[in-house]
Amino acid sequence: MLEWEELVKPLWQQSYVRMIEQVMGKFREKFLSPFHKRNS
Repeated sequence: MLEWEELVKPLWQQSYVRMIEQVMGKFREKFLSPFHKRNS
């Protein structure tokens, strides 16, 4: 079980980090870009 967890955990962490990056990217596009347009 330990070997299986060691193999799966890095893959799960990678996909989790990618998902967060995608969500943050969409969040930035929706919420930050309108503010930049107003300021400029």
